[in-house]
Amino acid sequence: MADTWSREDMKELRHHMRMLWISFNPANKKADNAYDDYVDEGLKLCMDKKSINEFIGFVDWVTYKKFGLERDRDQDDANAAFARKVYAWYRDCELLFGSVGDEN
Repeated sequence: MADTWSREDMKELRHHMRMLWISFNPANKKADNAYDDYVDEGLKLCMDKKSINEFIGFVDWVTYKKFGLERDRDQDDANAAFARKVYAWYRDCELLFGSVGDEN
């Protein structure tokens, strides 16, 4: 297995991460591009093997700080479930295609 992913692989990963955000849609945005600013940062957290708690913190930041949702237990649970889903998806990508290396 290769230790780096091609540009095409990265494009595909970004697309799938974007689709995950769109399906999660915590801010109930109608525009498909509402979460585009968070795709690369989310991927970087996965690729850098950051903890699930760090990713949950990122999702909390997006939902509560960037989109201004009111914090409550249900949203906290939804954010944590989304983070677990993203990490499971990324783990599956690594199992199928190998770990990503530094492209530089």
